Amino acid sequence: GHAMGRGHQLRRRVVEIQRARTTLRREGYAVLRGVLPPMSIAIMRTYFREREANGYLMANDLQADRFVAHDDLLLQFVHRQTGTMIQSLSEQRVVPSYSYVSAYMEKAELPRHRDRAQCVWNASVLIDSTLDAPDGSGWPIFLETPAGLSTVDLAFGDMVVYSGVDRPHWRKRLRRGRQTLGLLHYVPPTFTGDLA
Repeated sequence: GHAMGRGHQLRRRVVEIQRARTTLRREGYAVLRGVLPPMSIAIMRTYFREREANGYLMANDLQADRFVAHDDLLLQFVHRQTGTMIQSLSEQRVVPSYSYVSAYMEKAELPRHRDRAQCVWNASVLIDSTLDAPDGSGWPIFLETPAGLSTVDLAFGDMVVYSGVDRPHWRKRLRRGRQTLGLLHYVPPTFTGDLA
């Protein structure tokens, strides 16, 4: 039974990635649900809450309403593990550039922007949330795509993938509560700039 269940899960994930690849090509972004399982999210949530409580997350100079950590070891591990999936989705060879833990506080807002050159591909995964929804959702990201404006609301462990350099994106003001996201960035192997 157990081995059969795992094979079924794998087939389902392969089908999901094929579907997401088509969506990424057609709409400029793709959402993968449950990329990180609940146990992984629980571990990461506890870890990053402790890191923040112990002063390891820094206040962001540009956006005072969030605390960040650049290339944190735990998120770096997740970053390395997801590269193959991003390659499969984007149909391009990629290498990880950098990762960022971003803990957005109440009243946080992400202005409309495009990302710097190190963010040819972005994957954002929801790690923590104190919003009312049991699945953590409730603070969507907005993406400008060839197909028009898209709104993506992530639940715990979900991931949205898009090109940070091509797609303007933003989040409206977070009215109450907070959310922590893992931001994973990838570039082609031919990229010659700084990876940090």
